[in-house]
Amino acid sequence: MSKMNKDIAEVVEEQIAFEMIELATNDVESLARAFDMINDLCKELSEEIARKPVTPPNSEIN
Repeated sequence: MSKMNKDIAEVVEEQIAFEMIELATNDVESLARAFDMINDLCKELSEEIARKPVTPPNSEIN
């Protein structure tokens, strides 16, 4: 293989590697956003539960 073909092959491989890294980074960022949203929802639900008074059931234990 000529030097030119090797250089082109290296450039193409490098471009593919960078694209793969970019895609993986985008996936990680999407997962981080999803986890943040879930975390926020859990906090909101915990606060809502804490605001509601606990009422014992009407039935008695015999």
